[in-house]
Amino acid sequence: MDLTITHTAIYPTHTVFKSDTHVVGSDKAEDNLYVLANLRVDDPLHLPLFLKDFTATLTTADDQQITTSAAEVKDLPNIYTSFPGLKPLASPPLRRETLISPGTSVEGMVLLQFPITLDVWNHRKSAILNVDLYHGGAFPIAIPFNTKTVSTNFDQ
Repeated sequence: MDLTITHTAIYPTHTVFKSDTHVVGSDKAEDNLYVLANLRVDDPLHLPLFLKDFTATLTTADDQQITTSAAEVKDLPNIYTSFPGLKPLASPPLRRETLISPGTSVEGMVLLQFPITLDVWNHRKSAILNVDLYHGGAFPIAIPFNTKTVSTNFDQ
């Protein structure tokens, strides 16, 4: 199996939740960073591949590890409604439960959400996307520090 991240885009958000109290500083804020990774999965094997799940682990500059699961396709409309700026960055999603026939490939977007600021993302040690297969385990690929294409080959 060959994995290639052909493009990445990031979308940082800062949401302030207003409080009914009139105390200074009582409003709560939340920072999130969305990573849109366009992933291509090639199946050069003589067996079909079944995509099970997509997860990612971010290692921050201070070695904190944050793991997240990719957004479900059914949740994308609500995410795009909440953050309309994401939609122009998005492409058709790569779906869980996808069957990849031998000798073919699939490509699509994987949307990840990390509870971090843009500064934390920019100073990370690493971000690894794991592609989990039925009957095959998880296969990691590094999310690039820039928008360069990254490929990983797994001989099975």
